[in-house]
Amino acid sequence: MKKRIFGILLQLESVFLILTSLVSLMYKEKDWWMFMMCAIISFSIGAITISISKWQSKRNKIEKYLSRADSFMVVALTWVLFSFIGMIPFIKLEGMSITDAFFETMSGFTTTGASVISDIDGIGYGLKFWRSIIQWMGGLGIVVFTFALVPTGEMRNNNIFSAEATGISLDKFSPKIGSTARRLLAIYIILTAMCAGLYYIGPMNLFDSICHALTTTATGGFSTHTASIAYFNSPYIEYVCAIFMLLSSLNFGMYYYAFIKRWDIIKSNEELNIFLKIVCFAVVIFILLFNFSSYTMDNILSLPVGIEEEFRSALFHVATIISSSGFAATKFDYVAWGDAYIMPTILLMIIGACAGSTSGGIKVVRFIVCMKSIRNEFLK
Repeated sequence: MKKRIFGILLQLESVFLILTSLVSLMYKEKDWWMFMMCAIISFSIGAITISISKWQSKRNKIEKYLSRADSFMVVALTWVLFSFIGMIPFIKLEGMSITDAFFETMSGFTTTGASVISDIDGIGYGLKFWRSIIQWMGGLGIVVFTFALVPTGEMRNNNIFSAEATGISLDKFSPKIGSTARRLLAIYIILTAMCAGLYYIGPMNLFDSICHALTTTATGGFSTHTASIAYFNSPYIEYVCAIFMLLSSLNFGMYYYAFIKRWDIIKSNEELNIFLKIVCFAVVIFILLFNFSSYTMDNILSLPVGIEEEFRSALFHVATIISSSGFAATKFDYVAWGDAYIMPTILLMIIGACAGSTSGGIKVVRFIVCMKSIRNEFLK
């Protein structure tokens, strides 16, 4: 059973590799064959694995449904298998070591955003798109893609889905896991399309807007330029990026409830209310630090800064940190702002955003539970 799931997932990866190959071919790069070769390797391994699984099932009558322990193992190993296949283009096209290539790919799939590539502007369009698409896959979750796109009856159980998509209320969202996954994917695609469209209206070209939309909604932070969002030097782009990082930090179930007009569920969602309050409070804190700390924005930039730029910098900084995206929009780094800025930044990193989103961190709902538990202990 586990072999069949791994096989299906590897075949799904081959589809995205073919898409990347087409992008590379569209820009008349000679690297397109490498992505196509990786797609063939991924699809072939997947097909062999599925065939072995079918043969074993007929021979031994293996149980079709996975236990919870098996489900967690499948999800964990999926990231490793995808990264081993996905790192091949980095090794062949950039001459990276196996360690660096694996790090870059795993960073993409897990939407961590750390990179070992020093000159992103110098790599090809195909590799830039591959960096973006692996973050987009990892943002929603590879297994969720499979549930949404592959009609595999034996995978329709809660264990493996819950191991990937934490924070989704399955009993209220939809009675069928496949239906839930398709709705999540639809929400994810709509958010990505809206983000790409708004990016394209600004100074971004079509390629940059698509790639940045993929990594913004995935809250991954990979960019097509070494300078990240700061490359465009556009307040409009910074606002769009900050807003969509925050939108992607919300539980995707809230968008579904908004679509079916269940406003009562949204209003009563404690995690959503606390998250919005944390964001607003953090933005105010950073604006105050910009004006009253020993390292004000005027001192750092050596020029007068208006309230709009202070608000934009604070909003973008809070959004990129609390969503665990890691985009950079300013020409200075928060470490250079002074010690007063470090502790609020670390706290936002630790707390993170909402469960059921594409963001990282502990998640606000767990922070709420922790605080309530501490309060109860003091009351006792």
